[in-house]
Amino acid sequence: MRLIHPVLVFGLALGLGTGLGHAQEQKHPKSGTTKGTISRGDANAKDENIKHDSAPNDPNAKIEAPPEKGGPKTRGGACRVHVDNRTPYYIAIYTDGDYRGQVSPYGDSYGWVGCGNTILYGRATFSDNSSRSWGPNAYFIDGTFTWLLTW
Repeated sequence: MRLIHPVLVFGLALGLGTGLGHAQEQKHPKSGTTKGTISRGDANAKDENIKHDSAPNDPNAKIEAPPEKGGPKTRGGACRVHVDNRTPYYIAIYTDGDYRGQVSPYGDSYGWVGCGNTILYGRATFSDNSSRSWGPNAYFIDGTFTWLLTW
C-alpha cells in the first residue's frame, strides 16, 4: 500500500508533463505546408496580401545584420524562416506583406523575421497573366521555421 501512492503520483506527474510538451508543440509548430491556389484573374491586379512589393536597393540604407550574422544581440531576437519550394515555379516570398525575395523552382530560401506572429505569403505569376498563391498563413515563429510550398 505504501508503494502504490508514490507510484501513482509519479505516473500522474509524468503523464501531465508529457501532455504539456505535446500541447506546446501543437500550439507553435516548427513547420507548415501550404498548397498553392490558382487565381482566376489578372496576375497584375492589386493583391491585398502584398503591402510592399520588390523595389530597387537603396545604397544609403542602414540595415543591421541579424545576431547570427554578426549583428548586435537583442532581447527580442530574430527567427529564421526556411522556405522549401517543392514546385516547378519561381515564387515571390512576402512576410507580413513585405517582399523578401524569390525562391527558385525546387529550391530553398532562408530569411530572418522578428520572432512571434508572422504572416507568410507566396505568389508565382505566369506569362498567360494568371498566378498561383500560397497563403496567407499566420504562424507563431520561435527559432527556425520551415515553410513547405507544394502544388
